[in-house]
Amino acid sequence: MIGSIDGGVCVFAGDNVDHNVATLNGEGSFHGMGMIAAVTPANSKSYTVSRSALKDFDVSSRAKVDITNFGVSNAIKPRICFATLQIPVICPHVDILWQVSTRFENHIPSWSGTMHLVHSAEPYPGQSSVYFLPMIDLKPGDPTCIMSTLNFLHRLAQSYGLDMIVTFDQPLFWRACELVEKLPDGHPMKASAVILLGTFHTLMNMVKGIGSLMSGTGIESLLECICGPNTISHMMQGKDVQRAFRGHVLLDNCISHQVTQDISESNEVFNERLAELEQSYNSMVARSEYTFGQERLDYLSNTIEEAKTEIASRSGTSKLWFAYQRMVATARRLVNADRAGCWEMHLRAIYDILPIFAAAGQYNYLKSTYLYLQKMLSLPASNPEVHRKFEQGFHVVRRTNKFWCGIGSDLTIEQTLMRSLKTCRA
Repeated sequence: MIGSIDGGVCVFAGDNVDHNVATLNGEGSFHGMGMIAAVTPANSKSYTVSRSALKDFDVSSRAKVDITNFGVSNAIKPRICFATLQIPVICPHVDILWQVSTRFENHIPSWSGTMHLVHSAEPYPGQSSVYFLPMIDLKPGDPTCIMSTLNFLHRLAQSYGLDMIVTFDQPLFWRACELVEKLPDGHPMKASAVILLGTFHTLMNMVKGIGSLMSGTGIESLLECICGPNTISHMMQGKDVQRAFRGHVLLDNCISHQVTQDISESNEVFNERLAELEQSYNSMVARSEYTFGQERLDYLSNTIEEAKTEIASRSGTSKLWFAYQRMVATARRLVNADRAGCWEMHLRAIYDILPIFAAAGQYNYLKSTYLYLQKMLSLPASNPEVHRKFEQGFHVVRRTNKFWCGIGSDLTIEQTLMRSLKTCRA
């Protein structure tokens, strides 16, 4: 039972569920579709559940998903068309503060700690509640399983008077979009369903793309100064996402330090603005007030970009590593959008990822992210109420009651349902 969702948003997530896969004879394993519901803000009501003697077949009959056979012929091709994208321009963010912080006299936290400190006083929708939903004992990629999942979530959302918002990883996202496009015109799910592409899996494949593009440039030796040599291969393949993201961010900060040091040696105005920024940062720490000023940040950002352009014109190696910095900045922007719940920044980050997927040869993610971005840009016309909620930050899940802790619903299902299945008491 989900409970009341007055004025909030319920975001569903579905993913592959594997349990008891390492049996001796191969029997008794489970591979199916798992689902959760994340409600923001969290429900504050408590319910008294009376004790009752239920047998196994009673539980299975009460918590089940009606299987809907996929009755559309495979001869009907999905009508998926790609259109030209119109992306809003995002102004330089306060992220520039951390890039130049190596010139400060006082110690400054890591990137995540700095952003949490800067945004600690900003409003947010609140903490979320996560509920486990029934599982489907079918292959997750089977059209019948996906259609049954969509129908179950659609009926559940309608029972609360909400539109169905569901998050999948790339393979399930593409198949779900194909199935919805095959539905006849006038079907209620075709008009109201909002299918999201999981940002955690997108980030994971983006890190893999960065590792593929930068392979052979010596980046492995640089990352060994941060992490152990045995983990580098996993980081380059996008498996160890958090460690890879931290390594790329630290390496990016080292490059920024070299650039800002060169600028400081010849630009006194830059040093003055940098000193003013440090004073504003110290004042913010003491008073918890955001007083940086967009004009000062714009000047520092523009000066650094001009210096990079001039250096890149003289050195091909510098041009390569500046391109690497832009890729890391895109990854940082994607994480920033989830942590802060900024919808426009999320769309901009997805748009900036497209060239990385194309260059790395990740064409499945390229077409899926393009289609996802195309659908989300048309959301103000197709579903203005959901778009308004997304702009307020309801598209992310906060398991902790803090501003800088938003995560995608695909990561939420990994941290809740998948984790519970892999513990010793699952």
